[in-house]
Amino acid sequence: MASGGASKFKNSTKRLENRYGWSSLHDLIKSHGEEVYSFITENASITQEKVVVRRLNQPKSTLSESGLNVLVDFNPLTFEDGQSYLYQLNYLLKDGGILFCNVDQSSKKFIEFKPGNSKSKAETMGRLVNAGFTIIDFRSINGSLHLCVMKIDLPKSEPGGSDRLIIPMTRIGKDGKELKVFKIRTMYPYSEYLQEYVVGMNGYNEKGKPKNDFRLTRLGRFVRKYWIDELPQLYNLIKGELAIVGVRPLSKARFMELPEDVRTIRVTYKPGCVPPYVALNMPDSEGNIEAERIYFKEKEKHPHWTDVKYCFMALFNVLSGRIHSS
Repeated sequence: MASGGASKFKNSTKRLENRYGWSSLHDLIKSHGEEVYSFITENASITQEKVVVRRLNQPKSTLSESGLNVLVDFNPLTFEDGQSYLYQLNYLLKDGGILFCNVDQSSKKFIEFKPGNSKSKAETMGRLVNAGFTIIDFRSINGSLHLCVMKIDLPKSEPGGSDRLIIPMTRIGKDGKELKVFKIRTMYPYSEYLQEYVVGMNGYNEKGKPKNDFRLTRLGRFVRKYWIDELPQLYNLIKGELAIVGVRPLSKARFMELPEDVRTIRVTYKPGCVPPYVALNMPDSEGNIEAERIYFKEKEKHPHWTDVKYCFMALFNVLSGRIHSS
């Protein structure tokens, strides 16, 4: 090491001694356990400049230095102030800066839909993505979920509706126009921000849904299984945005993944509450697409009769237990 570099490192170490009372930043982090130390040092260099640690029970007001490369916060996230603290952490970091944080999962509360109540992995990650971070790594250590995230953007606006039981979802309708389809919430709050992350990590399952989707609550799994979450779509049906029978309304991202021939004909009809795959008992991802092709061919020849037939076929499959919602 050059003499100037050695002097700079000694001065940095001296500042750590004055600020924390520890001989080195490594010792400070190791005091929280070897697993935590390994998690942090495997994901970031803590010997570089602009590294700050907020010790346990240290006031938030002590975090004032901006342009940080790495920020380690040992205080469990509580979300008592909504997103404001995560937004503050975002502003302290430079673009590409790394944040280490954690949430205590040792005493999860039962209420899963109220923001801040679940202490779930899904809500915590969703909040971080909303605050302008991308997930780099996470690890469960001694009852706490430790996360490593990177700042990639400024915070998004504070979302509305993450605490609602009935939520609007943007979907592609007739003529390619977007519409708001209403459903009963089956996921933890803020989970909507993790769609890209979950699909990117695990892809889709055989039914065309995100695979290994940890965003679903326990109650949400039951509600989905029996299509209870679809009931608010009756409002869209009354408004004339949905038909009784028709293709399932999809998000723009999922819609663009469909074959071009299916996309082209899809937008010529209204989406429906009862999708073709339920009537034809073709619940897997490829079956969904083929069921739509079969449905459209029949509908072009017999528009009204096809919908009546598919409605009764779907009702039979559901009541007989031949098919369940994914």
